[in-house]
Amino acid sequence: MKKNIMILIAMVLMLSITGCSNEKTTEKGTDSGEVNQQVEQSNTQAEETKETKENKLDSSITGLELLKSVQYKAPKSLIMEAEVTGFEGFVSKTITYNKGQNSRMETEGADVGKQIVIYNADEGATYQYKEGDAQGIVMLDGEDEDAMEMGMATPTFADLVDESSENIVARVEKLDGEEVIYIETKESEGAEGEATVYMWYSPKYSVPLKYEFHMNGKRMLSSVITKIEADVAVDDDYFTPPSDVKFMNYSLDDIFDGPKE
Repeated sequence: MKKNIMILIAMVLMLSITGCSNEKTTEKGTDSGEVNQQVEQSNTQAEETKETKENKLDSSITGLELLKSVQYKAPKSLIMEAEVTGFEGFVSKTITYNKGQNSRMETEGADVGKQIVIYNADEGATYQYKEGDAQGIVMLDGEDEDAMEMGMATPTFADLVDESSENIVARVEKLDGEEVIYIETKESEGAEGEATVYMWYSPKYSVPLKYEFHMNGKRMLSSVITKIEADVAVDDDYFTPPSDVKFMNYSLDDIFDGPKE
């Protein structure tokens, strides 16, 4: 199963200035609390400087060279709100919670109620159910590869770097003031025609801020993030399926055969 693998990178900057600060404290009589505050400020400034440098994009390069130059990192957690427009203009609102490799997406649209999808990395399982229903479905890792191939899931940045050809379009752009990588890639779908993916990828958050999937020049799906928060508290319970819902094992083959209990 191809998932948005949220790589947790803890960056700890150790500055060897504490000892010198303590010596200066003795000479000048500086209060130890002030020294500690100065050290904390220096650490914070150094972290921000390094983070800014790592997230800086090189606008002089394009294509696959640009994509390979980006460090695929992500915050510890993300909460994102988005507006999704489907085929024939159907609009829904989503809120997504990411923590490590776990994710939870809640989708609400007119007359469809709240649909919830949970990916639990420890179990290697994706749970889907409608709020208030007594039954749902569960898909295990490896059983929904075709969903990606059919354009039913947003490809990750890592997927594009690993699988794209040298003909991929990629360049540095601005989206609502945010520096992003605009990515465009096409793939022939045989008799079905040509599928095109457009993505405005944020190296700061390691997610696409905007995504579109077109088939034969017609937009089939688009998603735009309207609000995003990084490194916020997300309860682990968000990624545990509810105990009062019965989940049946499901795969795309079951569309015709019916789900298995």
